[in-house]
Amino acid sequence: MYGKILAKQKGHYLAGNNQAWLLATHLGDPAGAFEVLRGMRKGRFSGKPLPGDRLRPEFLDTIGAVYHKLGKPELFGEMRELFEAARRRYPQDPRMCLYLGHACAGLGDADRAGDLFTTAIDLAGPKGQSTLSQPERQEVIDGARAALTRLERAARN
Repeated sequence: MYGKILAKQKGHYLAGNNQAWLLATHLGDPAGAFEVLRGMRKGRFSGKPLPGDRLRPEFLDTIGAVYHKLGKPELFGEMRELFEAARRRYPQDPRMCLYLGHACAGLGDADRAGDLFTTAIDLAGPKGQSTLSQPERQEVIDGARAALTRLERAARN
């Protein structure tokens, strides 16, 4: 369905975001999702990728999940740049810290990644000011805790 909408209206935000989310999270095709999002992220007039501070949080959530599922080392720098800007724009959104933490971990900056995962947990917790629903908050907390565990295991080896 979303593919048909995109065929008629290239760059349709909602259709592209939803198609990419389904490809990455339910159909096991993060590479296909990445291609959809790469086209959606381009500026209408410049044709260049928009920075994280010019994108909506739900789009950033989708592209963050896609980057993470791809796990390609050559994309971690791009991911870090995107989520650095996104974190400045959306400082109370724990997903921005979670995905920035994944980028930093992928780039070998375990200390910063750990700090970001801890911040994500705090922002998603009961005292955080996030506007996310409780299930979304719990998903961030679970993801950040799992990432912290991976960092701790890697540090022991």
